[in-house]
Amino acid sequence: MENNAVKEYEDKVDEMTAVAFQIILHAGDARIASEEALKALHTFDFEAAKKKVDESFDCLLQAHQIQTDLIQKEAGGEKYEISLIFNHAQDTLMTSMTQCRLTRELCTLYELLYNRIEEKGEKK
Repeated sequence: MENNAVKEYEDKVDEMTAVAFQIILHAGDARIASEEALKALHTFDFEAAKKKVDESFDCLLQAHQIQTDLIQKEAGGEKYEISLIFNHAQDTLMTSMTQCRLTRELCTLYELLYNRIEEKGEKK
């Protein structure tokens, strides 16, 4: 009976590690897409920036869904050991979410300012 409990514990640890790495993967991809959106703004390529912002939010959605699935399992009674890797995954997801939201706002602001400058230039 004791060996069964150890095996169950090891399986849960392995599951949490796999979940954590999936969150890190998708959150990291979101951050990269967000950075690429900002780089597109350097050349005023608003279409490319918007595509990269959309891509970043698609990645965030994947990471968030993995997190939500885990929360639902825990709410259903499953217990998990939280590890440093899982904490890192949560931190990575939260910082990526913040970065992607700020990038989306910066893209909107850049485009508004660019259009305003263009309008003023045409009026002269």
